[in-house]
Amino acid sequence: MVNLHRRVLGPSPRGNSNNANDSYTNTDTSFDTTMVIVLASLLCALIFALGLNSIVRCALRCRRRLSMDAADSRGLKKRALRQIPVAVYGSEMEISATECPICLGEFVEGERVRVLPKCNHGFHVNCIDRSKSSIHLLHGEERRLVGGRERTKICEYSFSLLGPSYFVTGSKEAKNYTPLGGSCNMGRASRDKRDIYYRKAKEEGWRARSAFKLLQIDEEFNILEGVKRVVDLCAAPGSWSQVLSRKLYLPLKLSTDSKDSDLPLIVAIDLQPMAPIEGVIQVQGDITNARTAEVVIRHFDGCKADLVVCDGAPDVTGLHDMDEFVQSQLILAGLTIVTHILKEGGKFIAKIFRGKDTSLLYCQLKLFFTDVTFAKPKSSRNSSIEAFAVCENYSPPEGFNEKDLHRLLEKVGSPSGVDDLDCSSGWLEGPNKVYIPFLACGDLSGYDSDRSYPLPKTAEGTYQSLDPVQPPIAPPYKRALEMKKASGQGIRDFEKLSLDS
Repeated sequence: MVNLHRRVLGPSPRGNSNNANDSYTNTDTSFDTTMVIVLASLLCALIFALGLNSIVRCALRCRRRLSMDAADSRGLKKRALRQIPVAVYGSEMEISATECPICLGEFVEGERVRVLPKCNHGFHVNCIDRSKSSIHLLHGEERRLVGGRERTKICEYSFSLLGPSYFVTGSKEAKNYTPLGGSCNMGRASRDKRDIYYRKAKEEGWRARSAFKLLQIDEEFNILEGVKRVVDLCAAPGSWSQVLSRKLYLPLKLSTDSKDSDLPLIVAIDLQPMAPIEGVIQVQGDITNARTAEVVIRHFDGCKADLVVCDGAPDVTGLHDMDEFVQSQLILAGLTIVTHILKEGGKFIAKIFRGKDTSLLYCQLKLFFTDVTFAKPKSSRNSSIEAFAVCENYSPPEGFNEKDLHRLLEKVGSPSGVDDLDCSSGWLEGPNKVYIPFLACGDLSGYDSDRSYPLPKTAEGTYQSLDPVQPPIAPPYKRALEMKKASGQGIRDFEKLSLDS
């Protein structure tokens, strides 16, 4: 028994050590072999899964292509579609819609449009002439949005002639498009649905949707209270002048107790002519010219204005820094005439573009007004950098001379007094940071300018879009459109001459 215990606990004999090492080596080798087999199995499974995924995606892509080809068989071939007559879109052109059903883009005067002969619907030339695959890539998001949540009305002739693939991404979505007989107001109805304030402006008789911006500013700041003389700068097409007329002039005119001397005076200034508005005196001139200020004061019988409003804005370029700078210069140009025609204690409302130099503009306006607030009306889109400067209680510096305006504004931009420095808002950051009062005005529970609203239907179940209240009389782009139209007419005459020969 003792010998057995000694044999178990004691050290192994020297002769058995080689056998123990060989057993350990065999165990490690078998473990490594097992791990290699497991890893190889996992790798094979991963490769198989990726290959199966590629096969399924390829099959789905082929199936979708076959379904689109089957849908295309319903329409005409590409060569036949290019034979559809081409016309130049214009005001005298009778067309069933103002929007291309393929790309959902609105037509512009002087633009070449293919017009279907029976239903009189128009389509962009590029949308039909371009390959169908590129159409799907460029406009797939818009068509999916329309095809998935809304019902777009397309006349039956257009739907059968072009085929459903021109309007949807696949044949299964063709059911979301409702063919109609005859013409429809597709382009206008689309914008009426996307822009509630555009639709309400036409229903209430406003010339532009910007009328609601002034109304909402007045609801918040009560800027029209006690106003007898008011000037509207950059007035065309006249929506803000309409608000001033309806809020100030017409109520007193319809009142039995009022006299002609009690009627408020409204002067609208713009470089472009404007259709007449009751109670509004129109002046066609430059707001940066001193003679324009003299004409305004002459209409006020030597008195100055209680309120000056300006909804002017330059043609935006899409470069926010550039647009903000040009807009701020337009405001300062308006401030030039304000210093001549606005009485002390008066108010000034102007459109601004918010950006990195907004604090500089705020400080410049604070030189002349004790209360300056930047406001964002509910009718102004959230995606826009537009806002409005509401300046109250006009109080110019003591001993101020209108000729010194430029020098005072530059002094705000370079407080050190160095003449060779440009106006900059950089010194208004850091310890000198200026906090600008910013206010959202208008009924916050009202209509959202960035939301689409359903169109009201008549008893027949259709929607009739209204025409604009007052089209521009002489827009600044009229000459360019005439030249483009003449150029298009010359091209068509040349093509006809070459075909006849």
